[in-house]
Formats: sequence, structure tokens, C-alpha cells
Amino acid sequence: MSITLGCALVTGEFTCPTVAGSLGDPETTGAGAGAKCRSCATVNPMTESEIAQFDVPDSPFDTKLGLEITERSAERVCGRAPVAGNTQPYGLWHGGASAVMVETLGSLGGAAHAGAGRRAVGTELNISHLRSARSGWVHGVATALYLGATSAVYQVELTDDDGRLLASGRLSCRILD
Repeated sequence: MSITLGCALVTGEFTCPTVAGSLGDPETTGAGAGAKCRSCATVNPMTESEIAQFDVPDSPFDTKLGLEITERSAERVCGRAPVAGNTQPYGLWHGGASAVMVETLGSLGGAAHAGAGRRAVGTELNISHLRSARSGWVHGVATALYLGATSAVYQVELTDDDGRLLASGRLSCRILD
């Protein structure tokens, strides 16, 4: 898993890999300051100091998936993973990869909510697979539904590069000392 410092497009440097291939040259498309990254739909990227406050070790499973985190707070976590390398035998995005994304994005939000010295662990995961993808990226947005003293619940939506809903899931986390 890698944590990127948000969409560089927002800061005027047109280097966001998600939008670079779809928007083209920012001078001819009108993209630039205030444009939103399609991987996370944010105009407020994470800073290095914001990333440093979350002491969550890298997960080998998330790294294998190619998961990139583009925004992270207790209220919202965004990320994406490539379809390539994460398919089932018929060449479609694997449902298990969707479950991994839902669990990871929700857990990262739970860890941000838990704060220093505490952990968030998934206790319940459900997911509805609605459609699949054969290429490109799967983008995920986890939104907090409940942030309590000992638990957190996240709704996670996964979409393809065209914004079509691929899966919808919910993760409940227990906050541990």
C-alpha cells in the first residue's frame, strides 16, 4: 500500500496519474487549481504531516493489491487499486479484491478516528457486488456513518474509471486500546 500526498493537480502541478490520462493538457482542458481528482474527488490533499500522524504499518496484502491511499481522515478515506493483477479467472475484477478495499479503507478511517496508541479492527464486513471491471482502476471512498468511543462504522463505495458503481459495502470496526 502506498499513501500519496493527494492530487498534485490541485496544487497546479499536473502530475496526478488518475487524471493525467483522462483530462490531457490542463491548459487546453481548463483543469487546474480547484479541479478534483477522480481517484478521490478531493480538492484538499493530505500533507506529509497529516500522513505522519497516523502510525499504521504497511500491509503486505494491500501492497500486493497495489492499493494507493489518496485521502485519509476519520470522516473519509479515498484510495484506488489497479484492475490488472487483481482479476478472477474470467478476467474480471475479483470480488475478494473489493472486500479487501472495503476493509482497508474503512479500517484506515477507524484508525484515524481511534487516535494515537489505539487500534481499529474490522468486526463485520458486508459487500454487494453490483458490476465488474476488466481494466483501469477501481476507486474507493469510505465515509464514516458512526464514530463512537469504542466503535466506528463506514459505508464504502467502489467505482470504475467512469464513475459507475461496482460495489457497495459496510465495515464495522472495534476500537481497541
